Amino acid sequence: MSTVNKFFVFLSLICLPFFALAHEGHGVLEGHTLGHYVFNPMHAIPVIAVVLVVAIVLYRRRQVAKK
Repeated sequence: MSTVNKFFVFLSLICLPFFALAHEGHGVLEGHTLGHYVFNPMHAIPVIAVVLVVAIVLYRRRQVAKK
C-alpha cells in the first residue's frame, strides 16, 4: 500500500467518530431523511470533502495510468 493510500485510510479512521456523532435534531428536516444529510452543513461538508478526495484520487490514478 502506498504512502498516499495509507494516509487516506488513516484520515478516514480518524474521522469516523465525527461521522458517528449523535446529536439532537437541527434544521427544518427530520433527522432520518436524506434531505437532513444533504442540506445541513454539519453533514454536507464531510460528504463534499469525501467526494472531492475520491475525485482527486481517481484523477491521479488515471494520470499515472496514461504514463
